[in-house]
Amino acid sequence: MMFRYEEGKVQEIIFFDWQVMRYVTPVQDIVYFIFCCTDGEFRRQYYHEMIDIYYRSLSTMLAKLQHDVREVFPRSAFDEQLRVFGRYGILMGMFLVPMMCTRNEELPDIEAMAHKMAESQQLNESFFKTTESNQEAYETRIRAVVKDCIRFGYF
Repeated sequence: MMFRYEEGKVQEIIFFDWQVMRYVTPVQDIVYFIFCCTDGEFRRQYYHEMIDIYYRSLSTMLAKLQHDVREVFPRSAFDEQLRVFGRYGILMGMFLVPMMCTRNEELPDIEAMAHKMAESQQLNESFFKTTESNQEAYETRIRAVVKDCIRFGYF
């Protein structure tokens, strides 16, 4: 987190997620969040609002950095990139939704798996797989991801 102080008081907090840091279009960040961290019902109610809020926030940040959003990244370009990169939601969903549906006590020990992989130079098991206890939740979530990607015109 980064903090902005004025007169010794925190005025703003910005969160950073370094776990999947890469140089990509900002659209991939919102698509990743929407399809991995929300469920179908939430997307039905708030998808368009989330997209609008995200774009307004991005525009505000670009303005603070002294860029003209109409030139650098107009809404039409953002919307076009949503159509192109929206399918990224399905790819990330297939990878992460099983983990999101798994109870904490059933999550694999990533550190132990990394050591095992270093010793054998291969990984013989999936990091995030479905189990009997998460199968129903996984099927519900991933089905909604696929339906929503189709509904929003990504496929």
